[in-house]
Amino acid sequence: MPETEDVVGERFPQIRGHALDQRDVTLPDDAQGMVALIVLAFERQAQSMVDSWIGPFERHLCGAGRYTYFEVPMIAGLWGRMFSRFIDDGMRAGVPEKRHHNVVTYYGNFEVYSSLLALEDRGICYAFLLDKSGFIRWRGNGYSSPEEVEELVTMARMLHER
Repeated sequence: MPETEDVVGERFPQIRGHALDQRDVTLPDDAQGMVALIVLAFERQAQSMVDSWIGPFERHLCGAGRYTYFEVPMIAGLWGRMFSRFIDDGMRAGVPEKRHHNVVTYYGNFEVYSSLLALEDRGICYAFLLDKSGFIRWRGNGYSSPEEVEELVTMARMLHER
């Protein structure tokens, strides 16, 4: 398994999912040309962690254009695929409609992503800042701190200017 630092500089692996606004999404391709924050989570209990990254990113950057974010719930197993419609309907009801295009549910085996991205603890979320070409330029996990948010926003602005 790669060390955390080893994933920075690598291209983000392709994840295909379905957004709550009913469209198919392929990451990082659908973020091409934009600086993107992608936050992966494996458990519903990690939602407040996810929000601790996405909220500040959205407030500081997303109104300025050329920035985007994706929240990616990672749901494994046959159970998830069998009940994906009901799961998505439940999420759609609980997520404000203006964010439906930003929530992309992945159903399937996520072991390869765990290995490629050094995702060791499924109880926390993982935040990845991608440049305009889909390469990971920064990584965080768990709850964000004010210092990490400042670092994330500064890095995103720098990547936007490149």
